[in-house]
Amino acid sequence: MKEQPPIQCPECLTAIRYIPAGVSKKPPYKPYDEFWGCKNMECKYTWRPQAELKRIRAEIPVVNESEGNPQEKIVQGLRSSYMVLTDIKKLLQDIKEILSIK
Repeated sequence: MKEQPPIQCPECLTAIRYIPAGVSKKPPYKPYDEFWGCKNMECKYTWRPQAELKRIRAEIPVVNESEGNPQEKIVQGLRSSYMVLTDIKKLLQDIKEILSIK
């Protein structure tokens, strides 16, 4: 039987929300797997489909190390894109400040 996330938090009985896999927003920009978490920000309950993730990872073909790790390349690209986006936002903020002074 497939693991299923709870409908509500077993600790505080608040609804559970789905968080897709991604990369953290703050340095060191670590990738994370999908998970379900309590909507109550004071409650730190999370649920991760460990058995399902292990099964899926076992089905992923092994990559030739000479080709590099494609997931790591994606993560590096995301980090670079995020850093560029952050720089652009800072530049736009600086431009707005300069224009408002004149």
